[in-house]
Amino acid sequence: MSQVSNTSFTTTVSSNAMAVVDYLSKSMMSALPFIVCAALFRTVAVIMGEGMLGLWSADSEIYRLFYSWLYNAGYYFLPILTV
Repeated sequence: MSQVSNTSFTTTVSSNAMAVVDYLSKSMMSALPFIVCAALFRTVAVIMGEGMLGLWSADSEIYRLFYSWLYNAGYYFLPILTV
């Protein structure tokens, strides 16, 4: 009799754990485009910056816009956008 209750307990814990993992994976899938977009802004800034192509200086407004403002805005509004 104890073996039957142990099996049902394991099944319940397993199904609850899978429900939590399923919820977390769905929330990350909705957040993934915002994370990628924010990372691409910083990537563009680094490529255009002084270290690679040298088209933008490190103290120019366009460099700071891409490197700091747009990158940080993606993560700042992430909790609001994924709800």
